[in-house]
Amino acid sequence: MPADQARAARYFRARALLAAGTGAKATGEAGEEQTPDRGEAERLLRQLVAEDPLGYYGLQARQRLLDVGADPGPVPALAPVPAEANPPPDFAATRATFEALAGEFGWAFPALARGARSTPPVCSTRRAASCGSQSTPTRASTGSIAAAGSRATKIWWWG
Repeated sequence: MPADQARAARYFRARALLAAGTGAKATGEAGEEQTPDRGEAERLLRQLVAEDPLGYYGLQARQRLLDVGADPGPVPALAPVPAEANPPPDFAATRATFEALAGEFGWAFPALARGARSTPPVCSTRRAASCGSQSTPTRASTGSIAAAGSRATKIWWWG
């Protein structure tokens, strides 16, 4: 049986043992009374947490242990991915890349020419801390362009 199927089988066996919750009472490690089924379920869940703490069944097992009031152990540490340590891209370098691409492929991709002509995002002093955020548009970085007829269309630059 592959490892992921074995993990799934142990996880669901532990869930079934917890749900059954019947049997003779015994004393657990911390002195509380527990059923033999619960002790076996906790052992299986702890084994899953130890094997793959950040995997699907490891995280689910951790939550089931917390649900029954058992200590699942320390929280697993996450190491940063290498891309998180990279500095933000330089606007001048980005613009130079767009200019080079627009010169070579601008006839096929008009967006490259627009990217080469773009200006850096404008940040108000009030929102300077959030300047460069990818999640919210800033009012200071909106621009208007004339659309067909006399209607004006707002363009939101995410910056």
